[in-house]
Amino acid sequence: MKIPYIPGSNRGLSEGRRHLPIACVIFLTLTQAVAAQAATVSLAWDRVNDDRVALYQLRFGTNADYENTGGLVETAQTQPTNNTPTARTPDLSAGTYTFAVRACNSEKTLCSAFSDPVSKTIDPAPSDTTAPTVTAFSIPATANTLTVPITTFTATDSVGVTGYLVNESSSKPSATAAGWKAAKPTSYTFASPGSKTLYAWAKDAAGNVSASRSAQVSITLERVGLVAAYGFEETGGNATDVSGLGHDGLISGATRVAGKHGQALSFNGSSNWMTIANSGALDLSAAMTLEAWVYPKNLGDRQPILAKQGTTQSGPKRGFMFAAGDSGRSGKLEAEVFKDDKTKTSLLSDSSLSTNTWQHVALVYKSAGDGASTMTLYINGVARGSLTNAIAPVQSNNQPLELGRYYWSSSYNRYFNGLIDEVRIYNRALTAAEIQADMTAPVGAQAQSNTTTATAQLTSETTSAGAIVNGSAATAAALGTAEDMIDSPAQVFNSLPMEVGEIALDHAWQWIDFQREYMDPIVIAGPPSDYDGDPAVVRIRDIDTRGFWARIQEWDDLDGIHEGEVVGYMVMERGRHQLPHGAWVEAGRLETDKTNAFTSAVFGKRFGTAPVVLTTVTSDNEGDAVAARVQRINRRGFHAGLIEQEQNIQEHLAEHVDYIAWEASHGVLDGLSYEVGRTGHEVTDGGLTLLYQYPFATPPILLANTQSVNENDSAGLRWQNKDFAAVDLWVQEEQSKDGETDHLGEDVGYVLFGIADR
Repeated sequence: MKIPYIPGSNRGLSEGRRHLPIACVIFLTLTQAVAAQAATVSLAWDRVNDDRVALYQLRFGTNADYENTGGLVETAQTQPTNNTPTARTPDLSAGTYTFAVRACNSEKTLCSAFSDPVSKTIDPAPSDTTAPTVTAFSIPATANTLTVPITTFTATDSVGVTGYLVNESSSKPSATAAGWKAAKPTSYTFASPGSKTLYAWAKDAAGNVSASRSAQVSITLERVGLVAAYGFEETGGNATDVSGLGHDGLISGATRVAGKHGQALSFNGSSNWMTIANSGALDLSAAMTLEAWVYPKNLGDRQPILAKQGTTQSGPKRGFMFAAGDSGRSGKLEAEVFKDDKTKTSLLSDSSLSTNTWQHVALVYKSAGDGASTMTLYINGVARGSLTNAIAPVQSNNQPLELGRYYWSSSYNRYFNGLIDEVRIYNRALTAAEIQADMTAPVGAQAQSNTTTATAQLTSETTSAGAIVNGSAATAAALGTAEDMIDSPAQVFNSLPMEVGEIALDHAWQWIDFQREYMDPIVIAGPPSDYDGDPAVVRIRDIDTRGFWARIQEWDDLDGIHEGEVVGYMVMERGRHQLPHGAWVEAGRLETDKTNAFTSAVFGKRFGTAPVVLTTVTSDNEGDAVAARVQRINRRGFHAGLIEQEQNIQEHLAEHVDYIAWEASHGVLDGLSYEVGRTGHEVTDGGLTLLYQYPFATPPILLANTQSVNENDSAGLRWQNKDFAAVDLWVQEEQSKDGETDHLGEDVGYVLFGIADR
């Protein structure tokens, strides 16, 4: 910087002269510009040796008025006088910038002119075209739940990974697709069991998506409940496992005689037993209930009822043992559970059994952590000894499960002397009430639900012409076939404000009474059966606190006469409810006139996982047949809309749509088993056989709804061949516009209620 001569400058400067402008010439130098996605520019200039200078102002910008409106960096006067002032800009985006500096007093009321400008062009940063790499991804090879943990997921990128995605599609997703997460997912929930492939993806800030890594898992859902049961009612040969899981018993020497219910097995106390081959389902590590009717003839020593421990196979030897009589010769019930071959918990009943009489005995074990698990012994349905400090878990082993024998070696073995009947083995802890119910029900007999039951009532309605169509002989004949196929009366629950049932409907409106009181009931019904093959939908109207009207409505191009169908229905108090095991259910209502389009519905509170959503149109504001459709279901809500037959102009008055959203789960409510799940996008016009994850003793009540809209043709869901293990589902298109009925696979959500297969 060159400083021109200013008369009197800095030497004997009078007060008046101190208000003269600062006169100087500043030479600005660009010292550094670091290019990247953004650049920082450093500049320097010669010091202005005027004692009025307190600071420097660096201005910069890309427009002509940068000296007034551009960026500003201020830096203090340097000391000592031989130092060089510098300044550094913040990060600058791409463009051509002009820079200039001036010197000012501390109040910034006196400033020099700006220096001659210097310019710098900052080039755009090179675009990021390198996709991330998923370096590792793994999940367990096998699982017994639909939610599978992700054990390894790592990815790298030249700049940085910004998103992670796991799905079941091998097609590369876009960077804006649904499902991307900023954090690595720790688990994934499949819609159904079977052999599955999961794909892992990563993306970066530039929108580059990696190639995938995949991993496979085989999901076999474990039945919760009865895993083996024997009534010994065969005419000869081996004992059949009536649980349906195939754990048949190989009888060695024992004979069939008259028993507690029908026949029993008789054991001689020295060489008779029954062997049940080892199975993973019989390694009851977390919970068990062992039940039997026993008629001991000798209680002078341990009389084994069931034992899964011994030395006949390699590997761990200890598991569990349940005996009538004990090694102390007191005649008490005895139970042992082993954590390993040396660590065990033992329990004796507080009263003794009797010889030569039938007694029902049971052992219940439930894991709650090592040293905190529970064991209880029952005699004739009454708890006769318990503890709360048992080991956990019970050791799994390769030994067979034996009835009537505990074999350790040729020198130490014990055999049951007497009769054993009605053997049941559960992989869960039963309650006292459930044990008492088993006492009175022979193995293989139909179990009875302990819920309140009532038959849905049909009431007459008069048509506009004045003819009675409901309750008449003609209507009774039309409904006869469907009524004969109803498997379950209405079931009323106490733990939740709800009821479920099956009703027979035809084309005429029928009144359905509720079986309990409600303040604001939500009603779901359908799909209908297929006794009359004409395409149709279920319609509901006029819901009040007493009940609702319902009928089958054919699509408008048909004659409107429809024979009786079986329809499942569910009623629930409006609101959000939590099940005993923690899952959530929400019942609500929306109103929409969106036809061939959708409106957004938001849940009252976010679910932990995307629920199954069942919907039904529950008003009748316009006579045209209409159905509700849902899609884009997630934790927060879903999209719902209406659709008329294809031939119609897609306009419809606003209708109420009731919905029940239920997290995928299974369990027992007030003694009634339920299952909630999805089929995946597999239900087409050709049909799908839905195999229940947990078989029922009788055909269950079915409610189902498509969860997707993969094809826009007007259609409804139908079912047939419903039994205790499976039901056939398919999508049925109506044909008002054309005769084509092909339909792409839809995801179907379903809810089943019935008596558990025990």
